[in-house]
Amino acid sequence: MQAYVGTQPDKLRDAVEAFEAILEDMPVSLPQMENARQSVLKQIAAGRITKAELYWTWRSNRDRGYSNRDLRSDVYHTLEHADAADLIHYQQRHVKGRHYTWLVLGDRQHVDFKYLKKIGKVTELTLEEVFGY
Repeated sequence: MQAYVGTQPDKLRDAVEAFEAILEDMPVSLPQMENARQSVLKQIAAGRITKAELYWTWRSNRDRGYSNRDLRSDVYHTLEHADAADLIHYQQRHVKGRHYTWLVLGDRQHVDFKYLKKIGKVTELTLEEVFGY
């Protein structure tokens, strides 16, 4: 799972705490969940894999262990009959209670390293390690 939060350095603590709260206790809005489910179904139904994307889609599926099938079909059929309880159950099983790796980018003078060390091991990377120069 990947996610992104953009914030000013002085709001880092607030952003991390808010994000952790969302991950641990997912807010539930039944109408929004239904709208999201319908939106994904419509995107899959209307989506087409063009010639240029065919190889990359196949390769991505192969890397996930599904070399000869379109995963969109599985997602579509699962979502057709899914409801909010299914999403909540998934969040409880696969998201809640996990440990996450946080990547913080910014000017080191403005990053609160004391706070970061409280939430886990901190490894500071050089520009060469990140960008290769």
